[in-house]
Amino acid sequence: MMCIHDDLTRALQVFETLDHAGQVEFMAMAAMETNGFYKHPRAASNWDSGTVEIKAYGIYAEGRDDADAIRNWTRAATRQANRLKNLHLAENLLRAPDNLCGADTGKLREACEIILTDSRDAGVRVAAARILSDLDAHT
Repeated sequence: MMCIHDDLTRALQVFETLDHAGQVEFMAMAAMETNGFYKHPRAASNWDSGTVEIKAYGIYAEGRDDADAIRNWTRAATRQANRLKNLHLAENLLRAPDNLCGADTGKLREACEIILTDSRDAGVRVAAARILSDLDAHT
Protein backbone atom coordinates (compact mmCIF):
# COMPACT_ATOMS: atom_id res chain seq x y z
CA MET A 1 0.00 0.00 0.00
CA MET A 2 1.25 3.49 -0.88
CA CYS A 3 1.69 6.05 1.89
CA ILE A 4 -0.14 9.34 1.45
CA HIS A 5 3.06 11.31 2.04
CA ASP A 6 4.59 9.45 -0.92
CA ASP A 7 1.63 10.49 -3.11
CA LEU A 8 1.83 14.06 -1.85
CA THR A 9 5.61 14.21 -2.27
CA ARG A 10 5.34 12.87 -5.80
CA ALA A 11 2.59 15.36 -6.62
CA LEU A 12 4.74 18.23 -5.32
CA GLN A 13 7.70 17.04 -7.40
CA VAL A 14 5.59 16.99 -10.57
CA PHE A 15 3.96 20.29 -9.65
CA GLU A 16 7.35 22.06 -9.44
CA THR A 17 8.07 21.29 -13.10
CA LEU A 18 4.92 22.97 -14.43
CA ASP A 19 4.31 26.52 -15.60
CA HIS A 20 1.43 28.53 -14.09
CA ALA A 21 -1.20 27.22 -16.54
CA GLY A 22 -0.03 23.66 -15.90
CA GLN A 23 -0.15 24.22 -12.14
CA VAL A 24 -3.75 25.47 -12.34
CA GLU A 25 -4.75 22.44 -14.41
CA PHE A 26 -2.82 20.10 -12.10
CA MET A 27 -4.53 21.57 -9.02
CA ALA A 28 -7.96 21.21 -10.57
CA MET A 29 -7.29 17.55 -11.41
CA ALA A 30 -5.66 16.80 -8.04
CA ALA A 31 -8.63 18.33 -6.23
CA MET A 32 -11.06 16.23 -8.23
CA GLU A 33 -9.04 13.01 -7.83
CA THR A 34 -8.60 13.40 -4.05
CA ASN A 35 -12.22 14.35 -3.29
CA GLY A 36 -11.34 18.00 -2.78
CA PHE A 37 -12.32 21.14 -4.66
CA TYR A 38 -10.93 24.07 -6.61
CA LYS A 39 -13.38 26.93 -6.24
CA HIS A 40 -13.29 30.37 -7.76
CA PRO A 41 -15.28 33.23 -6.23
CA ARG A 42 -18.83 33.73 -7.44
CA ALA A 43 -19.63 37.21 -8.57
CA ALA A 44 -22.39 39.05 -6.72
CA SER A 45 -22.73 36.42 -4.00
CA ASN A 46 -23.10 37.56 -0.42
CA TRP A 47 -22.37 34.01 0.76
CA ASP A 48 -19.11 33.58 -1.10
CA SER A 49 -15.73 34.20 0.56
CA GLY A 50 -14.45 36.10 -2.48
CA THR A 51 -11.27 34.02 -2.57
CA VAL A 52 -9.97 31.12 -4.62
CA GLU A 53 -10.17 28.00 -2.44
CA ILE A 54 -8.31 24.74 -2.99
CA LYS A 55 -8.54 21.44 -1.18
CA ALA A 56 -6.43 18.59 -2.56
CA TYR A 57 -4.81 15.65 -0.77
CA GLY A 58 -6.74 16.73 2.32
CA ILE A 59 -4.92 20.09 2.42
CA TYR A 60 -6.86 23.34 2.27
CA ALA A 61 -5.61 26.76 1.17
CA GLU A 62 -7.08 29.96 -0.17
CA GLY A 63 -5.83 33.13 -1.83
CA ARG A 64 -6.76 36.30 -3.65
CA ASP A 65 -6.29 34.65 -7.05
CA ASP A 66 -5.11 31.35 -8.56
CA ALA A 67 -1.41 32.15 -8.08
CA ASP A 68 -1.85 33.15 -4.44
CA ALA A 69 -4.03 30.14 -3.59
CA ILE A 70 -1.65 27.74 -5.34
CA ARG A 71 1.36 29.27 -3.56
CA ASN A 72 -0.41 28.93 -0.19
CA TRP A 73 -1.45 25.34 -0.97
CA THR A 74 2.10 24.44 -2.03
CA ARG A 75 3.54 25.82 1.22
CA ALA A 76 1.01 23.92 3.34
CA ALA A 77 1.46 20.73 1.30
CA THR A 78 5.25 20.90 1.61
CA ARG A 79 5.02 21.29 5.40
CA GLN A 80 2.56 18.38 5.57
CA ALA A 81 4.71 16.13 3.36
CA ASN A 82 7.77 16.83 5.52
CA ARG A 83 5.81 16.24 8.72
CA LEU A 84 4.44 12.92 7.42
CA LYS A 85 7.87 11.82 6.21
CA ASN A 86 9.36 12.50 9.66
CA LEU A 87 6.49 10.66 11.33
CA HIS A 88 6.96 7.68 9.01
CA LEU A 89 10.69 7.53 9.82
CA ALA A 90 10.01 7.86 13.57
CA GLU A 91 7.40 5.09 13.53
CA ASN A 92 9.73 2.81 11.55
CA LEU A 93 12.45 3.38 14.16
CA LEU A 94 10.16 2.27 16.98
CA ARG A 95 8.63 -0.66 15.07
CA ALA A 96 12.00 -2.29 14.37
CA PRO A 97 13.35 -3.66 17.67
CA ASP A 98 16.82 -4.06 16.16
CA ASN A 99 16.92 -0.27 15.67
CA LEU A 100 16.34 0.37 19.37
CA CYS A 101 19.43 -1.48 20.61
CA GLY A 102 22.27 0.98 20.73
CA ALA A 103 20.21 3.77 19.18
CA ASP A 104 21.28 7.35 19.77
CA THR A 105 19.11 8.43 22.72
CA GLY A 106 18.71 11.91 21.26
CA LYS A 107 17.29 10.53 18.01
CA LEU A 108 15.15 8.05 19.92
CA ARG A 109 13.75 10.83 22.13
CA GLU A 110 13.06 12.99 19.06
CA ALA A 111 11.28 10.09 17.32
CA CYS A 112 9.12 9.45 20.39
CA GLU A 113 8.18 13.13 20.62
CA ILE A 114 7.22 13.23 16.93
CA ILE A 115 5.07 10.14 17.40
CA LEU A 116 3.34 11.52 20.50
CA THR A 117 2.61 14.76 18.65
CA ASP A 118 1.57 13.46 15.24
CA SER A 119 0.78 9.73 15.21
CA ARG A 120 -2.73 8.33 15.18
CA ASP A 121 -1.54 4.78 15.87
CA ALA A 122 -2.40 4.09 19.52
CA GLY A 123 0.00 1.15 19.82
CA VAL A 124 2.95 3.17 18.57
CA ARG A 125 1.97 6.09 20.80
CA VAL A 126 1.95 3.80 23.86
CA ALA A 127 5.36 2.40 22.91
CA ALA A 128 6.73 5.94 22.41
CA ALA A 129 5.41 7.06 25.80
CA ARG A 130 6.96 3.99 27.47
CA ILE A 131 10.34 4.58 25.80
CA LEU A 132 10.31 8.26 26.77
CA SER A 133 9.50 7.29 30.34
CA ASP A 134 12.41 4.85 30.37
CA LEU A 135 14.75 7.46 28.89
CA ASP A 136 13.66 10.00 31.52
CA ALA A 137 14.21 7.48 34.31
CA HIS A 138 17.80 6.85 33.15
CA THR A 139 18.86 10.48 32.80
